[in-house]
Amino acid sequence: MRDGCLATLRALGQTVSAQVIISTDETWTLHLKLGANAARLIFEVGTTRTHLSYPLATGLIEQARRAATPWLLFAPYVPGPIGRHLVCQHVSYVDTAGNCHIEFEQRLLAHVEGKKAVREAGSRIRGVTSHQLLFALLAQPDLVEAPARKIALAAGIGKSAALEQLGRLNMEDMLDHYPGAGLFRERELLDRWLNAYTDAVRPSWLLARFRPELTDPFALDALIERVFENRAWAFGGAAAAHRMLALDRGTETVLHLAEVPVDLLEQLQAVRAPDGPLTVLRTPGALAYRGIKPHLAHPLLVYAELLACAEPGAAGAAGAAGAAGAAGAAGAANAIREQFFARVSVAPVII
Repeated sequence: MRDGCLATLRALGQTVSAQVIISTDETWTLHLKLGANAARLIFEVGTTRTHLSYPLATGLIEQARRAATPWLLFAPYVPGPIGRHLVCQHVSYVDTAGNCHIEFEQRLLAHVEGKKAVREAGSRIRGVTSHQLLFALLAQPDLVEAPARKIALAAGIGKSAALEQLGRLNMEDMLDHYPGAGLFRERELLDRWLNAYTDAVRPSWLLARFRPELTDPFALDALIERVFENRAWAFGGAAAAHRMLALDRGTETVLHLAEVPVDLLEQLQAVRAPDGPLTVLRTPGALAYRGIKPHLAHPLLVYAELLACAEPGAAGAAGAAGAAGAAGAAGAANAIREQFFARVSVAPVII
């Protein structure tokens, strides 16, 4: 990735020079000259090895704001909408596809957009099963030493799919594990999972949104507890965060179900509604239901759901209500991050 981003910068002109210096503490510093007689510009370099989603981009913006020196992002690919979001926040970036935005001391020095990522010949797009395996390994890192059958059960996928995906991750050196300390490349794997949850996993799990007759979210929670008492189910999102850290409950309810009863609408006293406050996800895998309390989703799943809801327009409501919902989800996500994932150096989310 580093060489690809440097090639993007050098393509800006024949007299452009760009060099990354890596210090003993693995900090990257970019030395950039945009012409033979131009001054040398120095940037602290932040990196992500996954394609950017909105939740990851907002965290990186906060990282840039906290930097003591000019900051720039190296990424494999920055999609157009994400790039425009970074530009609005005056964050410089470079990707391997040829896109870049360079600002220095509030001066625009270079901007290229519209380049598309090219998938390598023979490469395959990861399916939802690979992402479910990723979730299981992040949720319980010692699974890397477990039999494939146990990993498959935890992830909610077949044994053959688990073996295939484990082989791919091994080829990428992603499964190095230190007992008691977790996965060596946990941050990179977490970035992959958070991107995948918003873009692929959640859409595949989504059953529908509903509007219950009960308008009080606490009354709806009580109904859910009665209806699904003897089933595999869990609260997610803000409803789970409320129970985990006494955060604001909000009006949105996310319900994870291992199996969906045929009379779901009747039991929940609800109708389908694209902007309804109740979201039902058909969520496989035993680990998804191992929260810190009974019937709460795993903290990693709660965190991913809150990040997905922090994206503007994701909460279903429009205007001020939608913005307030996104801000509330972002605040809850940050609280979950501080409590459960600070060791992975996950950047805060901002709106």
